[in-house]
Amino acid sequence: MPKKKAGGKKKGGKKGGKKKEKKVDPAKVKAENDAKARAEKEIAKLEAGVAWIDKMREWTQRFRAQILDSFRNIDSDVDGLLSADEVRQAMQQLRAPLKDSDLESFVMCVDLDNSGSIRYLTPPETIKAYGGGVQELVEKGLERILLANKQDKADITKQLEREIISIHGGVPPPASDDEEGGGDGGEGGEGEGDDEGDGEGEGDEGEEGEGDDGDDGDGGAGEEDGDGDEGGDDDGEGDED
Repeated sequence: MPKKKAGGKKKGGKKGGKKKEKKVDPAKVKAENDAKARAEKEIAKLEAGVAWIDKMREWTQRFRAQILDSFRNIDSDVDGLLSADEVRQAMQQLRAPLKDSDLESFVMCVDLDNSGSIRYLTPPETIKAYGGGVQELVEKGLERILLANKQDKADITKQLEREIISIHGGVPPPASDDEEGGGDGGEGGEGEGDDEGDGEGEGDEGEEGEGDDGDDGDGGAGEEDGDGDEGGDDDGEGDED
């Protein structure tokens, strides 16, 4: 019988050993976590800054008839235009659910063409319309704020991505034109929807079914009745409907 060749395991078998893990730089990890925390904090602040919008939208839908009455009482020359101070005055008289800082944001956002004057209706709708144009104005204004807020959050996210690339030694892509001019671009995009004719023409639509709003307004107008003129106008307008 032939003898078996002596020998052990074949040489050159599977290479053993674990793969080398990349060393983690604690400083880079900390820098990345800090950058993420800052971004999250900034985004949370932006979200808190628009928390009033839903409440204001609901309030406007309910009391749009009273808002229109207040605007028309202040609009002495009946041209459908109010100054920022006059809109601010009307909102304060009606006790709109806004803090001072939110009221300023609201007044700015309903100035759709950034002219310093707020067109709430176009004659002859200033006489016959009953709140639809005001609702359209407010909706457009609030949408401007939400669009700008969305753009700001997107800019923060992109900036974070570039910062993380830099932390790890990479070369981040340059900021886009939208990011560099984020604020102006956002307002410009919203301003394109400014078409005053579209917003004001909605006044006729506001005439339909406004009786319900008027009833709701009387129920919640206990706050407004104390203002005198507004309370009287609400009752009168309700009779017309």
